[in-house]
Amino acid sequence: MPVTSQKPIKITKQKLILVEGRSDEAFISALLHHYAIEDIQVFAMDSIDKLVSTLNALQPGIVQSDLRQLLILVDADANPQEQFNKIQASIRLAEPFTLDGVRTPYPIPAQPDQFAQGQDIPSIAISLLPGKEAQGAMESLCWQAGVAGRGELQACIEAFGNCVGFTVWPPQKQDKLRLRCLITALNKTNPDLPTTRLWDEENIKLALVPLNSPIFSPLVELLKTVWSEGCTTNGAVQK
Repeated sequence: MPVTSQKPIKITKQKLILVEGRSDEAFISALLHHYAIEDIQVFAMDSIDKLVSTLNALQPGIVQSDLRQLLILVDADANPQEQFNKIQASIRLAEPFTLDGVRTPYPIPAQPDQFAQGQDIPSIAISLLPGKEAQGAMESLCWQAGVAGRGELQACIEAFGNCVGFTVWPPQKQDKLRLRCLITALNKTNPDLPTTRLWDEENIKLALVPLNSPIFSPLVELLKTVWSEGCTTNGAVQK
């Protein structure tokens, strides 16, 4: 049974990044702006469980646009391989394109950070945060970047986490708590500042999570280079 599609999504650029939520969208958009990486559109699905319906909703826009590459960027959570497999399965469930009467499915990447080439449709890659072999989430990177040089505060936050028993939580949820505590402790004016607003014009000067942190360097390098890689028909990246 086909997955019900949401409203068609307007595509404005040749490269598109799908992310899970609004915080991810704010973070990736801020990084792209800070490092002057252009010609990339970012779209928040609101949930990884909406990937299939999002891919279906993209189809009219893809047919009418010049979209060439699609990057699905999601949290690795507690099991990066399982998460990658889940994204592959979701791509398989998406409705095929109908091009000149021929049903053409989305291409499926064989490995993280590598584009699978489409036949007259955009190439697709899957990347995981904080890294393809690491557990965690977008918040894991932001926590590491924000706490750097703040050792005393880090010790306090870890002590609080231990007090509430977060050591049995999944790693991505531990880092969400750590980041939330960091933002609250550093921003007395607005301790409940949402992560969606960390990098807006009003708050970026607070440097709660500085975008120039070396913690973000591998991700920035990925965002700069993954698009420039050529693709072979079997989905392997051509170096």
